[in-house]
Amino acid sequence: MLLLRDAELMTAIFEMSGEAILVADDSRRYVAANPAACELIGRPLADVLRMRVGDLGLREDRPRVEKAWAALMADGAKTGERVLVRPGGERRYAEYRVRANIRPGLHVSMLRDVTDRVLAERALEAVQAGPDARYRLIAEHASDLVLLVSERGLIEWVSSSVTAATGWNPDELVGHTTAAFLDESQLLVVEEHRRKLAQRKTFRIEMPVLTRHDGPRWMEFTISPVAAPDGTDPGWVGTVRDIQARREAEEALRVSRDLMAAVIGATDEAVYAKDTVGRYILYNAVAAGALGKTEGDVLGRDDTELFAPDEAAEIIARDREILAAGVTLTVDEHLTLADGRSHWLLSTKGPIRAADGSLMGLFGVSRDITDRVAAEEALRQSERRLRELYQGVDSILFHRDGDDPSVVLNPSAARMLGYPVDRLGDRAFWDSLVHPDDIARAHAAWAADRSGWDMQYRLRRADGTWVWVRDRANRTYNEDGSVERVFGFVSDVTEFHAVEEQLARANRLESLGRLASGLAHDFNNVLVGIGLIADWIQHHPADPGVSEEARGIIEATARGKQMTRALLTFARGGTAANQRTSIADFVQENGSLMQRLLGRSIELSVHTEQGLPEVDLDQTGFSQVLFNLAVNARDAMRNGGSIRIDVGQTELCGAAAASLEVAQGHYIHISVTDTGSGIAPELLDRIFEPWVTNKEGEGTGLGLATAYGFARANGGSITVQTEVDTGTTFHLYLPVRQRPATRA
Repeated sequence: MLLLRDAELMTAIFEMSGEAILVADDSRRYVAANPAACELIGRPLADVLRMRVGDLGLREDRPRVEKAWAALMADGAKTGERVLVRPGGERRYAEYRVRANIRPGLHVSMLRDVTDRVLAERALEAVQAGPDARYRLIAEHASDLVLLVSERGLIEWVSSSVTAATGWNPDELVGHTTAAFLDESQLLVVEEHRRKLAQRKTFRIEMPVLTRHDGPRWMEFTISPVAAPDGTDPGWVGTVRDIQARREAEEALRVSRDLMAAVIGATDEAVYAKDTVGRYILYNAVAAGALGKTEGDVLGRDDTELFAPDEAAEIIARDREILAAGVTLTVDEHLTLADGRSHWLLSTKGPIRAADGSLMGLFGVSRDITDRVAAEEALRQSERRLRELYQGVDSILFHRDGDDPSVVLNPSAARMLGYPVDRLGDRAFWDSLVHPDDIARAHAAWAADRSGWDMQYRLRRADGTWVWVRDRANRTYNEDGSVERVFGFVSDVTEFHAVEEQLARANRLESLGRLASGLAHDFNNVLVGIGLIADWIQHHPADPGVSEEARGIIEATARGKQMTRALLTFARGGTAANQRTSIADFVQENGSLMQRLLGRSIELSVHTEQGLPEVDLDQTGFSQVLFNLAVNARDAMRNGGSIRIDVGQTELCGAAAASLEVAQGHYIHISVTDTGSGIAPELLDRIFEPWVTNKEGEGTGLGLATAYGFARANGGSITVQTEVDTGTTFHLYLPVRQRPATRA
């Protein structure tokens, strides 16, 4: 947006100023340099822009430069004199004036080459010290290359500074012609200048000189004829200065100027400039095309000749305000262009000043933003509609940013729950409204999924009633993995739950036949046990242990009655009563019956930890789960094998609890492991679904579904690990719940 202003500043400062100008930032690194500075330093612009303030001088001077810089930052301005070291070790002496913070963080130095003055002063001192000292001083401090050439064109003498300038030693040059060290393209130029020597005039030329290592370098020659005492012309003397850096800087400036012109011509923005009376002195093709004119049609005219009177008056008034303020501003302008339509333009305008600060005119860069303005208006309308939707929707909309614990909710939250929105935005207060039976599951869901959650739970309204809600949310993350935002909505699904419960009751009778089939499967397992025991009694009538085995028959029959009662309880829609149970003792007591049920080809072992706490559970349902798991294991070992039941205690926290979809806490862990054929991989994802079975032509597929339902109903979980042809382990987790203390 500031291309034109930068171009004018470059013209005013870098082309018109005869002094070396350097701009440094707060890190003391140069960020700009004009051609005079590059010539003084003896380096191309690219090299200068890689240097710091202390890099220009002697290494031993750097502490003094650092001290001077600190004083500059304190005082705002500084003057002085310093030594500059050019490539090859050549020293130049410069006076400097520095001003800090011409713009925030930018500091300008202006330097003037005073080498000749310094050397003259030292030469005067050398003359007073004697001829030998004078010779040494001249040889040591001469900055320009000096050579003496005979009338035959042979170099008779050259100063020692030639080594720093060209890489050649003086003795390598003496006795050779100057042409031997010039580029071939310059030989005709040399012949032309020899004719000037014949006229006995001093003149200056620029040409490339061959150096030892760097190839041709541009040098500036100041040549004067030398007359012998007898009046003859023995040759000429020349002083030679390396101007390679200046030539490179001039070329870089030319390229920069051409590039600037190309950019202004190629940009899709309107670029223009006016003189102090408002006439256009620059108008690129984009700007002219917007008016349906050519650049030539616009140059020399003012705004009154190009725009409608009211539009021109606004432009002129605004331009005058900008020039009076002396600053660059960005403004919106409304103009009618060549297509006859009204357009919005985003214009950046500012004054153009010469190097001396005088006003030269005004520049401008304009971009057509009509489509953007229309899009912004459409966005405002869309946002208005979204606000209306946000305010009026029945569901609760919410979002939370990053680690901020507060949650922003829409007004529907107050309408649904009866509490003020600001209270509901407090996460702890929201948690206090969740039903006690749902809070652990809700916390597990909130913590489990990185992408978000979708769950249902109950909330207590302000009037004390409960409402079922569906809570859905998504999380977004920053690049570092932290949470950027959580957003979602909460819907009232109370009516849906009521209908669902009614539907469940209506379907209960319909499903009773199917459940009876599954129960018959389990009841048949009990009857098999009874048959085995009866068969044993029949073949061992005189055994004194008959009464003990008969007791087993009674126990198996009692379990059959319990299953029948469980079926009737389900049919009536009730729930079985829980009893305080020591699972370790319960499993041990049922071990002998399970062994008989499994048969002699199956080896059953039970292992329990000591001191396990008691839990509240439905003993009939738990017994059914144990027998289902044992029978499934037996059926997977057609040729016999072993079953191991382990009972212990574990603590589920964090990711472990979340993966099992249970609340964190202590659990009784029952594992049933067999050495059977395992479960086919294609059945693993559906193994706990009703009617899914791994037994070809056998079973109802309800055994594991019943186990899963029992675990979830008791706040626990069940998982499976299996390997084909190796065996299977089912892991059942039941929570340890502490009973409230009773009064004595």
